[in-house]
Amino acid sequence: METEKDIFGKVLYCGVETKDKFKEYDLPKRDGSLSFDYMVFLTKAKTGEFPFDAYVEFLAREMQTYDKADPYKKDALKEMNDKADAFLRRHAGISYEYFLRQSKPETFTENDYGNLPERKNLRRRLFEHRARLYLSSLEDCEQNGFDILKLLPQIQESTIPYIKKERDEPTFREIMKVLKGKV
Repeated sequence: METEKDIFGKVLYCGVETKDKFKEYDLPKRDGSLSFDYMVFLTKAKTGEFPFDAYVEFLAREMQTYDKADPYKKDALKEMNDKADAFLRRHAGISYEYFLRQSKPETFTENDYGNLPERKNLRRRLFEHRARLYLSSLEDCEQNGFDILKLLPQIQESTIPYIKKERDEPTFREIMKVLKGKV
């Protein structure tokens, strides 16, 4: 993510005291680090139970990966999509793309989905963002030897700041619906 200075080269400021005169201010250059450390933010979600806390750490790592992705690069999120796809194929026998199509997130009205305008693509993008984070983090947990059968109910019953604000979050509910009886 570029700063204003990176985009425009300088910032123009028009203050009340200067009327129609513009003052030029130089902004500091970014050092390349992320502006937000999700692990600090997500420490509130930790419960002290190892599999769940590990999931929160994987989730924070995926959120940082998402933020680092270059939106102008083709398939910038391919690695995350591949992990989500692998998890769903192994446990539900469906692809990630099929899961996104069958879930119909544009009909969701609860949680953050209800706060979005009626435009369908905004709800779909929020759903894709959350599903990608949840599923790729679950794949990371499973690849590191954690028991998914034990972990899924813990995630379902918990809240995770920034992403899963309620216990019955629609995105995770859809994931549980496709995994029901298959995990």
